[in-house]
Amino acid sequence: MGNTTRLELFCRLFLGLFVGFFCVTAALFVRYKTVTHTPQVTAVPSEGASQNLSARALATPFTSASRSQRATPSLKPQERMLITSSTSTFITFIAAAVANFMSWRERKRRRQTGKSGAPSTSRSVFALHCKASAEPHQPAPPSRFMPARSAAMHTKTVKIPGPDHPITIEPSPLRVIVKVAGKTVADTRRALMLREANYPAVFYVPREDADMSLLARTDHATYCPYKGNCSYYSIVPGGERSINAVWTYESPHDAVAPIKDHLAFYHDRVDSIEELDA
Repeated sequence: MGNTTRLELFCRLFLGLFVGFFCVTAALFVRYKTVTHTPQVTAVPSEGASQNLSARALATPFTSASRSQRATPSLKPQERMLITSSTSTFITFIAAAVANFMSWRERKRRRQTGKSGAPSTSRSVFALHCKASAEPHQPAPPSRFMPARSAAMHTKTVKIPGPDHPITIEPSPLRVIVKVAGKTVADTRRALMLREANYPAVFYVPREDADMSLLARTDHATYCPYKGNCSYYSIVPGGERSINAVWTYESPHDAVAPIKDHLAFYHDRVDSIEELDA
């Protein structure tokens, strides 16, 4: 049951109790006022009786006349106890309602603060990944198509490269060296050059020519309909800057099968990608 549903039930219960106790208290108050202000019927004495009463009144001391006045009626102990109980219960329920409402507001504020102030790592990584993909000099990231978690909710489509979206893979004649934080992450003369549509060319380095001890696999994953499921690694020496700096297709589609067991690097998440003559 959600917080909103619980709050609605509590408000209805409180409203019912409020109406009930209000009616009881109002009824007792009306009765009290009625008893207090009941009109007294005074008989009009005859002329002879008036003279006798006047004479008797003159003979009666003032104190006796005061005691003969009708005292203001008071509530019975049972009625007084009922009014006191109703009032105290009413105040108690008001205090409980206020306390419950304040507690609900505090829980809601904490949840909103937690969502806005402490974003999850995967969300931050995905935002960083999308930001990198917007760089004009960066290769098109695999995640430009759809995240893997979204792909799981839909049927994964497989597209074949063609004239409208060409993909070519060929061996590079250059020596490719990738460095991060003064460490050589990869050094190869067997890099593959992948060119895809209008995106910048990307070097794919064999895993055998990379220092895998400097890499840490992450949970981030994306899907490309032309190449397949894509996994990611972070470069440990690079710290936060090098989160998900490396991507790889471990089971690529047949059209790009040569890039299997190869690694690609984001330019802005490493210190340098050197291209030297072999």
